[in-house]
Amino acid sequence: MSDKIKVTISDEEYALEIKRCYLPVKITQPCPECGREVVRDLGEDYLSYPSVGVAEDLWMYCRGCSHEWELFIKLGLTVDVLEGV
Repeated sequence: MSDKIKVTISDEEYALEIKRCYLPVKITQPCPECGREVVRDLGEDYLSYPSVGVAEDLWMYCRGCSHEWELFIKLGLTVDVLEGV
């Protein structure tokens, strides 16, 4: 890669302004009440107007015992420079 290429990503919050943001991400966690595995698929269950670089609340729901709980996630941004493409 060329030594002259530099990519700088800001640490500041960046609003994506996407009403229905579907992501190829699955979050799996055991239910704190019954222990059943709970999966939140962001490819099917979207985030609404998420921001990059800050905490986003994400609600989990166990269909086994009807328990709800909150997780916090942080979306990041990656930029790769490709050569020869």
